[in-house]
Amino acid sequence: MIQESNIVQEATLFDAKNTMLVHHLNQALKARFMFEKNIDYIVHNEEVIIIDEFTGRMKKGSRYSDGLHQALEAKEGVEIEPENQTLASITFQNYFLMYKKLAGMTGTAMTESAEFQETYSLPVVCIPTHRSVRRNDLDDEIFATFSGKIKAVVQLVNECRQRQQPVLVGTSSIEKSEIFSNAFKQAGIPHHVLNARHHEQEAAIIERAGLPGAVTIATNMAGRGTDIQLGGAIGSELALLLKNIEDQEVIHRIEQEVREKVQERKEIAIQAGGLYIVGTERHESRRIDNQLRGRSGRQGDPGTSKFFISLEDDLMRVFGSNIEFVKRSFLKDNQDDSVPVTHPWLTRNIEKAQGRVEAQHFERRKQLLRYAQVLNEHRKVIYETRNDLLREKALEVFQDTQEALVHNFISYYTDPKKLPDFWEISTLKESIKRVFQIEVDIQQWIEQEVLSPDILEERILSCIEHAYQKQTEILDTELVQYMVQNILLQTLDQEWTKHLNVMSHLREGIHLRSYGQKDPLNEYKKESFTLFKHMILEWQERSLTQFYNIDPSKLLEKWNSMYDDDMDEKDELIEGAEEKDLDNFYFEHSPEEISPKETRKKVEQDDEKPDLDIGNTKDQAPDYSSVSRNSPCPCQSGRRYKHCHGSMEEDAFL
Repeated sequence: MIQESNIVQEATLFDAKNTMLVHHLNQALKARFMFEKNIDYIVHNEEVIIIDEFTGRMKKGSRYSDGLHQALEAKEGVEIEPENQTLASITFQNYFLMYKKLAGMTGTAMTESAEFQETYSLPVVCIPTHRSVRRNDLDDEIFATFSGKIKAVVQLVNECRQRQQPVLVGTSSIEKSEIFSNAFKQAGIPHHVLNARHHEQEAAIIERAGLPGAVTIATNMAGRGTDIQLGGAIGSELALLLKNIEDQEVIHRIEQEVREKVQERKEIAIQAGGLYIVGTERHESRRIDNQLRGRSGRQGDPGTSKFFISLEDDLMRVFGSNIEFVKRSFLKDNQDDSVPVTHPWLTRNIEKAQGRVEAQHFERRKQLLRYAQVLNEHRKVIYETRNDLLREKALEVFQDTQEALVHNFISYYTDPKKLPDFWEISTLKESIKRVFQIEVDIQQWIEQEVLSPDILEERILSCIEHAYQKQTEILDTELVQYMVQNILLQTLDQEWTKHLNVMSHLREGIHLRSYGQKDPLNEYKKESFTLFKHMILEWQERSLTQFYNIDPSKLLEKWNSMYDDDMDEKDELIEGAEEKDLDNFYFEHSPEEISPKETRKKVEQDDEKPDLDIGNTKDQAPDYSSVSRNSPCPCQSGRRYKHCHGSMEEDAFL
């Protein structure tokens, strides 16, 4: 197929230059054969939407990464949207562990008590129900074929309808819910379907699910957090009947009639046996099965639950053991496939299959948590730095960043065990000039006295401090704080986003190290630490380069012309100081054409020019009535109005 389409013409598919092509082909094959429509995703309004495997709901806004979602869109023939970029990520486990105190309540935690203890150090305590449970949980019925199971479910639902008993049929996917819906239609059974396709009608369907004789087919959407009230929901009926009615007597009469009507229907449903839960197959997790059962028998109401299983179900087919042996041993030739097969060994086999799946998922989550913990340590450092920047500690972080970068340069280009003649002096000078826009004559320092790397670092930091003073001397403290904060935050966020992407790719391929008899987790820790150090170095260098390439005179001019409501424009001003856009924002010449000394001289010349906008003279009192808070103060103090006479007026008012 690849040769016929001329995708690869000269080299072979697995040449280095075709790496991305191999990746896209793998994603296309995965989308074609591993992801099934109406099970893993649906197409809604010409859009591919992921289905949550546990809740059965649509996950709007969520998209698969690495081109997989685009492959699914191409498979279904809908518009292909651009790939999302991950700006931040965290696992549920690490997110919950950020809280100082953890507690929770759920009706299905006992089966996962070991995981709660191991992950969160939380014991699970079972609290007795408010009223005793009257639900009758019947034994599972096991069938040889899927079609035989459908016949048995249809027969049971018909019997329940005849005695006016409400029924909730639980399915594992949208596809299965529609299969049972078609079977009910052929049998003439009126019913409602609740899945991700009809999620807009969820509230109305749930309200009618407890009516006598009502039949509802639902995915896991109705498996948890759903209160099905026998006889129907009083609130919705009252809201519909009392709309636009203001007479209190009429309202009271209607309320009384509705309550009596609902109570009458509830009595009919209770006499019929309460809500009947029909599970059409066992889920991979017992917790999901228990959630479905828990829709019936609430608050002391009667109810019944039963699961119908076939040997062709995914759980039995993939995780069941000796299925062919079971078929040969328990099935007779020409046996009616609607007749259930009963044997204690089959029940144990199902329980073992579920336990096997749960153990596999638990181990997978533990392994995921081990890898996520590595990235979580990186996250703590980054977010602690961001918090310092947001707490007006930007100048402190900036000074630490300068010192750290210079120390890295010195450590990389010098060696205390070697003579200065063997140091990479020229490369060090170029790095200092590229970042800090200053010339340092290191060779002259070496000729004058014996230098160690520590002394050289101190001298370079002294020169950088002098450059910093020149860069900021015409700017007020607030502007410097704002500029430094924005530069550090923007570059940090950009580098962190790239780091997340790189770590994602590392995580995908690190398991291959096991072929070399190496522990993938240890290799992941080593590689991630190296990548994190490289990311921090890139952030330090980019932010400092951006800061020292700014022309302070033009920055001050634009700053003073902006008002409080122009904060987005101020962000664009700082954002525009990327190295590729420096000429457009701050330089009339490139950094190579103009030295810092010449820049300072130009600033001084500009400052000597008369300012015609203010119009303040010794004989004329300044007018403060129409001055904006961010404009220069008319008193020519050099400060902004809100920090000069504006603050005085506020104090006088207070």
